This record gives sequence, C-alpha cells and structure tokens, in this order.
Amino acid sequence: MPTFKLNGKVLVHFAGYEHHIGLYATPTYHKQFEKELSKYKQGKGSVQFPLDQEIPYDLIRKIVEFRVQENSNKKTLKTESEDWKSGLGKPAQRALVNAGINTVADLLKFAEKDLLSLHGFGPSSLPKIVKYLKK
Repeated sequence: MPTFKLNGKVLVHFAGYEHHIGLYATPTYHKQFEKELSKYKQGKGSVQFPLDQEIPYDLIRKIVEFRVQENSNKKTLKTESEDWKSGLGKPAQRALVNAGINTVADLLKFAEKDLLSLHGFGPSSLPKIVKYLKK
C-alpha cells in the first residue's frame, strides 16, 4: 500500500480497488472534513472514493495538508514538553507533573515561590527553568 510520510511519520496511505480508491490516515481528519466526506463511504480513519465518480483531488490535497499540519504540531508539542523539562532531575519533573504543570504555558502560571514549595522541586531546578525560558 503506497504511503506518504513526512519526517518518518505517516501522513496517508492509499490503495486502488475494483470499485474505489481508499484513502487511509488517522480518524482526526474525518471530523475536520465531515461535510465534504459525508457523501463517501467511511471507516475509522478511511474513506472510499468511488471510481465511477470524479476523484476529489482538492479534498485529498486538503486532507494531506491537514495531516502535515497535524504531524508538525505533534512534533512541536512533543519537543516542547520534553525539552523544557529535560535538564531537571526526576524528582523535580514528577513534582511539576503532580502539580499539573505539563507545558510551558502551565509553568508560566506559577510564581517562583510556588514552584519552590513543590515537594521534590529543589532550588537547583529553578535556574534551569529560568535559563530555558530566556532561551
């Protein structure tokens, strides 16, 4: 099954059948393109474009662009969530997670004294976070 990837992550797969072409991606695009896809047979993460109808190339392009954006956002979020905590010790990382601090946006809601009051978050962790934020 031919597959298009970006940065090692699958964007879409497709396959030709006797009566249709199948497009396979993640189910997230179904909600995004609910109206446009409503006239086609669908499965979880798949859609069938009948061969006796015009192939909706513009819709397929939009779906692929959506998947590119979706994969790019996942990469950005993953990088951010891993990067800003990576210099901290495990106790400090657990303290942040236990306090509901999982992203930089969450972190910015807390004052320094609040962070220092978290069990497991020691004074040596604060300069590492401040350095990351300055960067």
